[in-house]
Amino acid sequence: MNQCNGCGFCCMKAPCIASRRLYPNATICPELYWDGEKHRCHLMEIEGIIGENYRKELYAGQGCCCNLNTWRKEEIINRLPQEKSGVIVLDEKFQKFLLSLGRQFMSGDAIYLTIKDFQKQLMDDGYSENSVKEIGKAVFHLVKQQKSNFMEGFLG
Repeated sequence: MNQCNGCGFCCMKAPCIASRRLYPNATICPELYWDGEKHRCHLMEIEGIIGENYRKELYAGQGCCCNLNTWRKEEIINRLPQEKSGVIVLDEKFQKFLLSLGRQFMSGDAIYLTIKDFQKQLMDDGYSENSVKEIGKAVFHLVKQQKSNFMEGFLG
């Protein structure tokens, strides 16, 4: 196996399981970004146990095993599209807050009402109805992702 060189092939051509779980409708993982020199993954950079779990799940540091990677020997360039239309990418700090919120013992009603109030505030600030709806779905997904099976009934 070869060490990852940051070419972006995997995240753009064959998104990982975590990406497909977090962003089922995305064609390119929204966690992928260009740092000016190579492609990087926000999931790999999350601190603490959440980041550790992502790194373990995605075999970070184990090397590139994609035999179909035609980009590996090419110059590393930014291949990301300039706009990611149709995919809502939440700020990393906001995602961490939502993951923390999801671990709290709160009823589904309290979470639902909080998200609805947040969506109303976005509408009041002039966001489009479609954007507000997509942001709400992304927020709910991140919060629900952290709930234990015991709490599943509270989120419906």
